[in-house]
Amino acid sequence: MLSSWFSMNTRKVTFENDRIKADLEVTEETVLQGMRRTRLKAEASMKGETDPDRAFLAMVTYPDLMAVTTGVIKVKGKKESIQVPEGLEFDYFITLPGQF
Repeated sequence: MLSSWFSMNTRKVTFENDRIKADLEVTEETVLQGMRRTRLKAEASMKGETDPDRAFLAMVTYPDLMAVTTGVIKVKGKKESIQVPEGLEFDYFITLPGQF
């Protein structure tokens, strides 16, 4: 199988503050992940966001991160946990700390 001929770069990242703890894995982009990123960008461009900062985040930052990141974000003091990327909606993403 071709995938056994090479290995993808992967980094494990933990982010924690007083509100959340995120355990994530960021990988080098595959062809499928690149298509996911392109689809998220296209969806964002069709929404007609009027705020330029939100538009930039929706069309650049969010798709780039969601295409190559998997893991979980736990909200401290609650049972809530968010699966990344499928459960991390854009409106929640933009409320995360900037260091994230």
